[in-house]
Amino acid sequence: FFRKHLCCHFSKYDFIKSLKDKHKGERCFVIATGPSLKIEDINMLKNELTISMNSINKCFEQTDWRPNYYMIQDTVVFQSLMPDIAWTNEGTIRMCSHLIEKKCDKPQDMYVFPVDTLGNIAKARVNKFKFSSDCYARIYDGNTITYSAIQMAVYMGCTEIYLLGVDCNYQLPVTHAFGYENSASKDIHDKKDEVYKIEERMIGAYKEADKYAKEHNIKIYNATRGGMLEVFPRVS
Repeated sequence: FFRKHLCCHFSKYDFIKSLKDKHKGERCFVIATGPSLKIEDINMLKNELTISMNSINKCFEQTDWRPNYYMIQDTVVFQSLMPDIAWTNEGTIRMCSHLIEKKCDKPQDMYVFPVDTLGNIAKARVNKFKFSSDCYARIYDGNTITYSAIQMAVYMGCTEIYLLGVDCNYQLPVTHAFGYENSASKDIHDKKDEVYKIEERMIGAYKEADKYAKEHNIKIYNATRGGMLEVFPRVS
C-alpha cells in the first residue's frame, strides 16, 4: 500500500520497478521444472527471452543455455537448494521473494520482489485469486512460482507468454525434472487429499491469469509435454 499510494521509498524493490515494460511487445518463455521438461526443449530457446525458477540450475551441467531471469519464492525450496543457489549468474538476473530475504541468507546479487501471501486462507476456495499488474507493489501468490513468473512477464510488457514444463501434476512418482525433489514435495505426495487441493488451487490461479490476459490482449500458451494444465491453448 505504501509503495503504491504514498510514494514511500523502498530501495530494495527499486530494481523490480525498473523492469516495468522493459520487454514491451516481446514474447517470453516461462520455463518451469515439471518432470516433462527435456534438455532438447531448453536448447531450442537459447535466443529467446526466458524466465525460469527454483531447481532449473540442476540442468546446467547438460546445457550452456541460461535463463534471462530466475525467480525463487518458497523458503523451503530455497533452503533445499542452498548448496547450489550461489551458482554464477552468467548474465542471469536473479530474484527472490521478500520471504526468503527475511528467513535465509540470500546471495548479495539477488534482487528482491514482494509477494502477497495474505490470501492463502481465502484461496482454499478456488477461483478467489488475484493477478497483479504491478509487481513493484506486489506479486500475488498462486501456490506456484510459475504464477508469479507469469505476473512478472506481464509486468515487463510481454504480450505472448509460452509455458514449458508446467505439468501441474503432483500425483506422479517424480514431480520435478533433473532429479530434484525436496522434503515438502515428498510429504505432499504421500497425502493425496492435499495433492488434489494444491492442484485445484494452482488451476484456480491459472484461470485468473487467463482471465487477466484475455482482458488485456495478452496471449498465454501451454507448450508443456503432456501434464494436467488445460486452462491455456496447447502449442508444440
